Amino acid sequence: MYVALGQQSTIPKDALKVRIDTSKKQFHVGDPLQFSIMVTNVWSQSFLIPNHVSLMDNTMSILDVDLRTQAGQRVPGLGSAYDCAEYKPTKLLFEDVFADYILLRPGTSYVQQFSLDEVYPKVGPGKYFFTTKYVASFAAKGCKTWTEDDIDKFPFRPWYGSTAANDVSFEVLPNPKTK
Repeated sequence: MYVALGQQSTIPKDALKVRIDTSKKQFHVGDPLQFSIMVTNVWSQSFLIPNHVSLMDNTMSILDVDLRTQAGQRVPGLGSAYDCAEYKPTKLLFEDVFADYILLRPGTSYVQQFSLDEVYPKVGPGKYFFTTKYVASFAAKGCKTWTEDDIDKFPFRPWYGSTAANDVSFEVLPNPKTK
């Protein structure tokens, strides 16, 4: 099934699967807490997704992370907020969309590295786990907005909304170089 130009269709929430992976389960204090996010199209049609995932910046997709100690205590982290007093209508142009989005074909994935240090800069020794929620939108960058008519006429449908990813656990060990 293909969507004709201007024909509105909704991409189901379960058309996308998000997985968080790590190449290791143990880190030392001071090591970057590197992980990767894999966003996979598990549906039968192509759709747009944002081409960058952030932990706190003003982007089209955010990975909302809830880091906790093994005992279940929330680890405090940094945050950010972004809002505009007034949104200005702007024309939806192909070049604007493809500067911030990619077309994800069925069975393909988008993979990006991220570091928890961006939000949790001072994680000490201990065992931790985190849950994540991937949140994506289809919107103009900055304090601009596209008209519903332009969005309806755009030939590619976006996936937008939120979905949970897998839980991840890891351990931070004392730095062996400091005694």
